[in-house]
Amino acid sequence: MRFTIPTTIAIATAGLAIGVAVAYFSHGNRADQPLRTQAPRSSPGRAVVSHTPPATASQSRVSRPAPKPSTPAAPAEGHRLNDQGYALLQNGDYGDAIAPLRRAVVALAGTGPADPYEAYANYNLGYALVQTGRCSEAVTPLETANRLETNPAVDRMLRKAEACTPVGS
Repeated sequence: MRFTIPTTIAIATAGLAIGVAVAYFSHGNRADQPLRTQAPRSSPGRAVVSHTPPATASQSRVSRPAPKPSTPAAPAEGHRLNDQGYALLQNGDYGDAIAPLRRAVVALAGTGPADPYEAYANYNLGYALVQTGRCSEAVTPLETANRLETNPAVDRMLRKAEACTPVGS
């Protein structure tokens, strides 16, 4: 079977388009977006931190509390809730994202750094709180994310939350 040059070009172009789509979706989110999974997380203005290994105990600034016992369903539910909150953040529904992200943080408490979703859920909650002007509430989840994630974007969002927190709060 002989292919003509236009047919060969069409096949190559289609293959390239499929390859780009697969690469995009398999590598997760782009920078400048809230955290969803093990994909990159944010930078200033939008939430997302690059995919870096979680902090080790020696890198942590604050000692972590002992993990709470959780049922096997709790992390899966926490993942689902974080993804739900992430989708709301992507749509700019920051206030609506807070409730599922709070539940995700509770469900995932003590699962990190082995499960990066704990850092992601805390970061996304802090990000949503900052975006809604509730900076003093954002500090605690952002500090937790900072203990679990070594990316500078987490530090930047924490500094932003601390800067907009009223003095004496």
